[in-house]
Amino acid sequence: MAALWDGMNNRLDDLEARLATSEQLSVTRMYNMSLSGGATLRWPVDLLPPNWPGTPRELAAMTVATCQAIAAALGLPPIAGGHPTVHQRRTQIMSHIGCFQIAGTMVI
Repeated sequence: MAALWDGMNNRLDDLEARLATSEQLSVTRMYNMSLSGGATLRWPVDLLPPNWPGTPRELAAMTVATCQAIAAALGLPPIAGGHPTVHQRRTQIMSHIGCFQIAGTMVI
């Protein structure tokens, strides 16, 4: 019986962690949806490497290496086809964090 309760507690802990992550991502997306090109981005992770883009314009100009590092840190799935373009990776990251426009122009 104790093993059953332990298993249920572990599952509840996992669910709570997922809900907290989802809530943080939702808040991040809502914030980023309202940004203009020069505004500061919000990221859904606590520790940001110094080379991560800080604005939507910087986000749209990410290099392949930066895209790969950010996608990995965010836990994004691989893009179908095996060899994504930098545009595909940028789009995936921008969509994930809710950054859909730069200087009023829709980019995704």
